[in-house]
Amino acid sequence: MSIQPADSVELLAEVAERFYVEDQSKTEIGKDLNLSRFKVARLLEEARDSGIVQITIRRTRSTYYDLEIALANHLQLERVIVVDADPIAETERDHLGEAAAEYVGRIVQKDDIIGLAWGRTLLPVANHLDPLPRVTLVQLTGVVGNDITRSPIEVAARIRENSHSETKALLAPLYAASVNTARALRREPSVQNVFAYYDRLDIALSSIGSWQPRVTQLESEFAPEISQELDEKGVAADFCGLFFDAEGHQVLTDLDHRRISIEPDQIARTTQVIAVAGGLDKTNALHSMALTGLLTCLVTTSNVAEQLLAMTSVSRPTWTRPHHRLRAASPR
Repeated sequence: MSIQPADSVELLAEVAERFYVEDQSKTEIGKDLNLSRFKVARLLEEARDSGIVQITIRRTRSTYYDLEIALANHLQLERVIVVDADPIAETERDHLGEAAAEYVGRIVQKDDIIGLAWGRTLLPVANHLDPLPRVTLVQLTGVVGNDITRSPIEVAARIRENSHSETKALLAPLYAASVNTARALRREPSVQNVFAYYDRLDIALSSIGSWQPRVTQLESEFAPEISQELDEKGVAADFCGLFFDAEGHQVLTDLDHRRISIEPDQIARTTQVIAVAGGLDKTNALHSMALTGLLTCLVTTSNVAEQLLAMTSVSRPTWTRPHHRLRAASPR
């Protein structure tokens, strides 16, 4: 089979994607495309030489390699990624988002289901993500407030701009006005369709909010008496609309009857749960979430990582995660 000039780039890209992204063998590719194994090998070489395929090999360790390994062991996490702390919050969030995007880009696989929550660090993740293979983006929580830029919808929209992805939006508030309203919303077919994805997520991505001290976007959504109740019940962190105390136990309130979001057991069954958060004021909240056992990966700043390493280690997480095979980061 000879390659015509008009078809060469398309064929080179097709062969390269099958081999490097879909992990097909040269024999399988040859069978599907009616090519010999040796022809496939030559096309892969030509794809590299022409620049269609660009391979980056990272030989150097992270600046914080030792700290990352120590903290991952300390908190029983599969992976910790540490970036430089920065006095400018917006710059720091951008660094966190860039590091998280690089990690997601290396572990994501074709046809993955990726759950997205909300948070100011997630928009930088979306901005820094390289084009992804075909995936499904699923909103993990209802919308907080009326600002679309703070919602999972905006995060998903930015990722979808340069990726072959399908988006499943949860067109509902995070907390409905009443229990009856929440029940009605949960019965909506479009909401049930999104909920159906929560039991088979491959990756979940969220920020973490702090309640002691207050560093959370949820506070402005609650009446003072609700915030006071959360304080009295010892809430330390919020994650995907859920509340947890300093020991990593879920704190239940009347808000849970009005909440439209994923449940802790569904988070625990997700293969990779990545939290992206920095700032010393969030240290206690991050420690609380580590104690839950729900997280697999934490992307944070150097000063927070050092403080976490000085806190109590995780020995018995609140939730037991099913055994998942750790995904190796690919040289995307």
